[in-house]
Amino acid sequence: MKKSKRKKQPESAIGFKEGKFEANQRGYGFVITEDFDVFIPPRQVGGAMHGDLVTVQVFCKAKGSFEGRIVKINKRARDRIIGEVEKRKKRKFVIPTDSRIFYRLLLPKNERVREGTIVEAKIKRFPDKSRIMGGEVLRVIGQAKDPNIQ
Repeated sequence: MKKSKRKKQPESAIGFKEGKFEANQRGYGFVITEDFDVFIPPRQVGGAMHGDLVTVQVFCKAKGSFEGRIVKINKRARDRIIGEVEKRKKRKFVIPTDSRIFYRLLLPKNERVREGTIVEAKIKRFPDKSRIMGGEVLRVIGQAKDPNIQ
């Protein structure tokens, strides 16, 4: 196998910036700062959720683009989510209806809500690298199959 002769451009750290995290449903996102936008790959999201105010370590990539990793979540944008209850391997999760929230919320074992129910849930444990939140159901909104539920 022939190796490429092109050398990878070295990245250089240019410091830390604060901004708002804007997530994409595919797991990556951007931190919008006062000066520029910073691309955040999925492995560098660090448990941030769409809308959170974060601190990002910024690296200058080739051609003047910026990439980074979230090092601190300064303020959470939300403490509740709306989602559908799903059962996986004897555990119940709330899968957010907002596709920009790519973490699922684990419900307590004693939670008595049926699969396919749309609920509002309180986040008690925010996501980490495991991509799982913890929380509880605040209220039942309806059934996912109900045409009046959007």
